[in-house]
This record gives sequence, C-alpha cells and structure tokens, in this order.
Amino acid sequence: MISFYKKLPVWILPGILLCLLFLFFDTYGSTGTSAKIIGISSITLTVLFFLLVLISRFVTKWVFPPKLLKIIWLALWLPLILAAILIISGYLAPDNYIYTLTRLNPSQLLVIFHFFLALFLTGQSQKWWSSNLSKLIIFLPIWILFISFLVKLLPFDVFYSYAQEDGLIEYSQVVVLAIIIYFLLKESLHNFSISNKKRALFFLSLSFAFLFIFMEEISWGQRIFSWETNYLLEEVNVQKETNLHNIGFFNQLQYVFYIGISFTGFILSLFKNLCRRFQGDYFWRPQSESWLLFIIIFIFYLYFVFVNQDQYLWLEIMELLLYFALLFWIYRGLYFNPQKTSSKNNIK
Repeated sequence: MISFYKKLPVWILPGILLCLLFLFFDTYGSTGTSAKIIGISSITLTVLFFLLVLISRFVTKWVFPPKLLKIIWLALWLPLILAAILIISGYLAPDNYIYTLTRLNPSQLLVIFHFFLALFLTGQSQKWWSSNLSKLIIFLPIWILFISFLVKLLPFDVFYSYAQEDGLIEYSQVVVLAIIIYFLLKESLHNFSISNKKRALFFLSLSFAFLFIFMEEISWGQRIFSWETNYLLEEVNVQKETNLHNIGFFNQLQYVFYIGISFTGFILSLFKNLCRRFQGDYFWRPQSESWLLFIIIFIFYLYFVFVNQDQYLWLEIMELLLYFALLFWIYRGLYFNPQKTSSKNNIK
C-alpha cells in the first residue's frame, strides 16, 4: 500500500478513502447522512475533491501507478453492475419494493462508479491519452446517454435531480468548463512567454469567453453562496437566478448558438482534409471522431426547438455533451496538432 504513494501527493489516497466513506454513508439508507455530519452532501464533497485532484494533476504532472490504476479499474465495475441490477429490478417490481429489501440507493452507486471512472481517467499518462483519445470520443456520447436512460428508470423523479440544477450533470459541466479554461490559459501564458502575442491574445480571449460560460453555469456564484436574485432579474429570468442565458431573448438565442456550434463541429469533423490547410497555429479542425458527438447534439436541439418542446429534462445532458466535444476539440488542437509551432508545452 505504501508503494502507491510514490510520486503522488500524500493527500490523494486519504482523500479518495474519505470521499468513498461519505458516498457509502449516502448509499445505504438516507441520502442526507453526509450533510448531517459535515454540512454538505457526499456529491458536493466528491466534486470539490476531484477539482483539487485536477489542479494538482495539471500542476505537478503526477500519474497513478499501474497497480493503483488496475485496482480502480476493477473497483469501478462493482457499483455499476449492482446499480444496473437494482434499477432494472426496481423498475419491474412494485414501487419501493427493492429498496425496502436492500436499503441501497442505486443513484448513489452510479455516483461512486463515476467517481472511480473520473479517477481512472485523470490518473492516466499523456501517452495513454494520445493512444485512446479517439476511442473515448466515440465511447463518451454512447455512455452518457446509456447512463441517462438508466437513471430515467429510477422512481421519485431521481432523473430530474440528476439532469437539472445542482445535479451530477451540472456539476460535470462545471468541471469540464474548468478544464477547458485551464488548457486555454496555459496555452496563452506559454505564448506570452515566447513573445507570440497574437496567438497568446487569441487563447486569452477564448479563455475569457469560456470563463463567462463557467460563471453563467454557477449563476455568478449564486449557486455557491446562495444570495437572493436581484428583483429586476427575477422578473425576467426564467429560473429566477443571477445569469443572462435564462433571460427571454438570450434563453432562445443559446439554442441557436448550440445548433450552430454542433453543426459547424460536425462539418469540420467530416471534412478534416479540407480543413487541414486552415489549421495554422490554431485548431480549426476538431478530432475526426467528434462527428458522433456533434451530430447527436445537433439532431437533439433541432428536434427540441422545432418539433417537441417538452424535452427540457435532456437539455443539460446535451449541453454536457457539447462541452465535452469542445474540450476534445481544444485538447486535440493544442496537444496533438502536427502543425503546432509551440510543441514544448505538452502535458506529461
């Protein structure tokens, strides 16, 4: 066990065990056990810890040793299999019957699985990511949709808390946006250091754009500090929160933006050879395998806007897929671009 600490921050393994402890507290019986003990839910604790892991990973360049990765890989399947069995059997059985027998909360088991999965992916080396990025891009939309349909089978509107405000999907959006901002700022600072000001300003501007989206997602801190919405915003904001994207015209405009981005990404993913000549020092060509992500998002938003306007519960899930598509696009362009002139800033 001590060998796992080599080249790792000393708080990593205790932090993982602490998060798992409180996740298990909320898995058996009441889901409010952690909140009673530490004042926040186990999901919130886990997200905060994972953000700390990401920051540490990017700054110090550590990776998980192979033995620990193997243990995490084996451990992540147990909660998934158990959750799938409980969800499907609970859907077929009378309401609350399976829960009464087991006292296990399958939605929390899914959280534990994703915690393990996030650790497994985060702890990999740059070489592993370069070898498996294309597979992950194809796998990701299928996986998120599969999990979402699985959660949809859960009773008592669990899917609503999963897919909407302050749920797992929204937490995931914030994490993905934070990673995008980090990559863009890192690239901008690197280019300032080598006096490539034009490229540096481009990525700095792009990082500010994603920072704006990030702040909108957390309602400019209102979700964290729970302040009251200004009365003027409350009258015009669909969700009565401190943000712009849920205000009348902007609320509709964001769907046009999503449709445009997903269609553009789909076209550029297909015609990669045509786009190569425009690559230059930037990243106008996304990963070719990203077409699946972009086309799923594009079709959904077209359907939602023009056909069936009752698909609100799936909007956050599609938004998460879009952020992942943009993350892969940026990540590929910055670190796997053969025409990239600044090649010394690869993440190890």
